[in-house]
Amino acid sequence: MIIEDSKVIRDELDSLLIIYGYEVTAPEEFENILDYVKSEKPSNTVRHKLTSI
Repeated sequence: MIIEDSKVIRDELDSLLIIYGYEVTAPEEFENILDYVKSEKPSNTVRHKLTSI
């Protein structure tokens, strides 16, 4: 699951992860994102927190 508000970054990450065999979901609406995250059952998890410098 990719949670990213920038469509360009979200689409690039989506494409890259699919190339490497990951199943990807990338919601575009974030109003109820916590409920969405809780309802998903990911089989593979890659966590990475990006921060601004």
